[in-house]
Amino acid sequence: MAFRFGFRGLMALALAACGLAAPAQAATLLDFGNTSGQSNLGTTGPNGNVRNYTLNVAGTVVNVKVTGWSINGSTIQNGFLGAYSGWGLGVTNRDEGGSSPGHSIDDSGRLDFVALQFDREVIISAFGLTAVSGNDTDASFYFGTSGLFNAGLALHNTSVGALNALLDGGFNSMGGTSSRTASFNSGGMAGDLWIVTPYAGDKGVDLFKLRSAMVDVPAVPEPSTWLMMLIGFFATGAAMRQRPARATGSLRTA
Repeated sequence: MAFRFGFRGLMALALAACGLAAPAQAATLLDFGNTSGQSNLGTTGPNGNVRNYTLNVAGTVVNVKVTGWSINGSTIQNGFLGAYSGWGLGVTNRDEGGSSPGHSIDDSGRLDFVALQFDREVIISAFGLTAVSGNDTDASFYFGTSGLFNAGLALHNTSVGALNALLDGGFNSMGGTSSRTASFNSGGMAGDLWIVTPYAGDKGVDLFKLRSAMVDVPAVPEPSTWLMMLIGFFATGAAMRQRPARATGSLRTA
């Protein structure tokens, strides 16, 4: 997958450039391997199911809806999002019957992804990935602002472009064949929508479950910080005008 950066993405880059990317209050672990209170714990279930979680981040209550999807050609379809005790979340897409490892997040055939919708903008600094069957845990993580927490993501049977329109940027995280904590986002980029998917650059070899997320809530900047943010934004804009245009792209599926 690749992304186009809109105004929000440029602002985030500007904040990072001046060392003032949205500060966080405290990090809280969202443990998807804890299946207490969750339903549909088998390897198959209803397509389009939603898993709901609530966590407390430095005194702020944060709600999140998590859903599973896959990309078939250039068309997005919902799938079944399974929750597996100690392992985390996996996607059973519409071409799979739930047999191992078809209930993981993989890029064999279709490209699976998990969407996390928060009721406010959050900073995610790490995802825990559980390796399955000795396959790679190479992954890509993307963020954006949808404002669709109450409505949900109406992506079923839409094109990949519909998801691209909601995204501001992303990160690639390369790993081996072991379970790991993938740390990223040192610049503190925030969004209310986060996407986790296998890395598309080596399609067919990445396969894992989403075990956890480290979630922060951005702090409200002081007035002096706002001034420095504006200075950083305009400085970044000036620098971009003086350099060759960088290649942009859209969400890749292969």
